[in-house]
Amino acid sequence: MKIPLRLLLAEDSETDAALLIRELEKAGYEVSCQQVDTAGEMEEALRNDEWDLVISDYHIPGFGGREALRLLQQSGLAIPFILISGTIGEENAVEIMKAGAQDYLMKGNLAKLPAVVSRELAEAQNRRERKELQDELNTLLSISIDMIFISGMDGYFKRVNPAVEKILGYTSAEMLSRNYFEFVHPEDMASTLEIINKLREGYIIQSFVNRFVCKNGSIKWLEWNTRPLGDKYYSIVRDISERVLAQEEIRKANERFDLAVQGSSDGIWDWFPAEDLAYFSPRFRELMGYPATEYIGGMDALSQVTHPDDLERTVAALTAHLEGQGPFEVEYRLKTVAGEYRWFLVRGQAIWDEAGRPVRMAGSLTDIHKGKVAQEELTRAFNLVNEQNKRLLNFSYIVSHNLRSHTSNISAILRYIEETDSMAEKIEMFEKLKSVSQYLDETLYSLNEVVSIQTRMDISREMLCLHAHVEKALTLLCGMIHSRGAVIENRVDPEIMIEYNLSYLDSILLNFISNALRYSHPERRCHVVIDCLPEKTGWRLLIQDNGIGIDLDKHGPKLFGMYKTFHGNPDAKGLGLFITKNQVEAMGGCIEVNSRPNEGTTFNVYMP
Repeated sequence: MKIPLRLLLAEDSETDAALLIRELEKAGYEVSCQQVDTAGEMEEALRNDEWDLVISDYHIPGFGGREALRLLQQSGLAIPFILISGTIGEENAVEIMKAGAQDYLMKGNLAKLPAVVSRELAEAQNRRERKELQDELNTLLSISIDMIFISGMDGYFKRVNPAVEKILGYTSAEMLSRNYFEFVHPEDMASTLEIINKLREGYIIQSFVNRFVCKNGSIKWLEWNTRPLGDKYYSIVRDISERVLAQEEIRKANERFDLAVQGSSDGIWDWFPAEDLAYFSPRFRELMGYPATEYIGGMDALSQVTHPDDLERTVAALTAHLEGQGPFEVEYRLKTVAGEYRWFLVRGQAIWDEAGRPVRMAGSLTDIHKGKVAQEELTRAFNLVNEQNKRLLNFSYIVSHNLRSHTSNISAILRYIEETDSMAEKIEMFEKLKSVSQYLDETLYSLNEVVSIQTRMDISREMLCLHAHVEKALTLLCGMIHSRGAVIENRVDPEIMIEYNLSYLDSILLNFISNALRYSHPERRCHVVIDCLPEKTGWRLLIQDNGIGIDLDKHGPKLFGMYKTFHGNPDAKGLGLFITKNQVEAMGGCIEVNSRPNEGTTFNVYMP
């Protein structure tokens, strides 16, 4: 494969140019050549095109090799320059080599030209690569915010980057002209010398800290990471003065806090947001279960043990306070070392710098777990009693209405018996009285069942296989299923276990499934689907049928009312859905219904 070569040739002889190009092509070069023989032509060629190599004859009328070399150097281009001459004295050859030419050849020895060209092109490539590396190194040195030192074993810095002058105040010349121990703080001389000795033994040094004296007399704390290589040490050095001073302030503040909070029942915390450094008092550690010597971290570490349900509002409150939008006082749960979530009241107050940035925040941690749990229990009990009172008040209206209807009926029948003289009519009235009495007994039984559901405080629960209880209900209703030719799909996963009251579960299933059968559509085969789907807080029992449906716009508000019927079924008493709703709510759940007339009904029973 030919090697492309872009050649700028300063030569006034067409014959000599052809001979030179032929030698290169014989050696495998694909030469693209522009021949010039004046200074103007060469300047234009250097300005307008890119070249791999410049070859110039030493003797060109009005021009020549010296001028060609000068023009190339003046252009600033790093292109190899080879001089060719028919007659050149040794003195002239040495002089032009010193001036910058890479090599020279006699025209009578052009057979050596390809080897010289190959060598010079390779060296030019090496020079370009070294320059690129040097440029990259210089760029890294100039933009680094950390100081970079190259030091010798003789005790002097060999090179430093611009960050040194910014941080320490010394110029590069000042740093290189003085022994590096002249910059070390007197109290750190011994430890620094020990590190130097380790470097001489070949050890890599990480995070060594000492102090340098700046040009203005101030002190800087420096953190050194140094690697020895050959007879030099290469160091990246970070100014950690602010961090050290902050840590010292925290140490002093901790001493003050320890004295102030030893007798306090609250935990104390002190936080520096910029570094996320924090102090936690012994009492704080005791409340959270942390050993006295264990590192906890900053406030970010506490967010990792905040209860997930409390995290968003807690972070929002903290953010608002740091932005100057009110006090920070939040009750939330934290996970202790023992793995228990406990309620704490956390208060805090931040301070800000002149730019409005929070620089420090301190506060207290109060254990309110017992009171909070007691309050929640009291609230739950109050809500339960309040709900039961509402139900009982509603129930009293129902009892008053229903019993008054029956008693009025009985009174009217008894008056009629007293007033009539006809024995036949008395017998007829007695039969009616029996019927009314039977209805009254059924009503009292139903009302008693409702009272039992609404007033029970200690409903027993056990783990039940929902699939098995659906099958149990289908077995009990097999006669009704068979008589209607119904198709019942039990899609409940047999692995699903729910914690529920056994009697309530059976009653709920029987009521919903029997209703689906009872109100099936007369013009299509009854089809009922029973399934159970997971929810965030439990399970959703789904009972779906293709029956006659319910007009929810008309009957929705009364759907679960006592003694409410909607389809004129003579066997309907209006108690099934009322009792089922009470049973579901007594277990902490709720019911949703979707239905359209003549399309079917879907009940969703939520079971926590």
